[in-house]
Amino acid sequence: MGTGGPWVAIGGEWGVRLMVGLVFGPVIAVGLVVGFVIAVVNSCSGFVAICDWACGWLMVDLGLVAMGSRWLRLVLDFS
Repeated sequence: MGTGGPWVAIGGEWGVRLMVGLVFGPVIAVGLVVGFVIAVVNSCSGFVAICDWACGWLMVDLGLVAMGSRWLRLVLDFS
């Protein structure tokens, strides 16, 4: 198993998390904005639908970030 190369220099595991956050942060933001707009356009019950939609997408995005960071750690361990 390797040491992770340049990732160690920027804080090891936290460096990986930072990079994943920088990559997926904009995806999360766009997902929330799109969810908000679609909920407003399609909803008669307003606020509840907005919250449901945004929370649903946030959970999906957080799941993707968690999987991404695990995958990155596996790749870096074997590099």
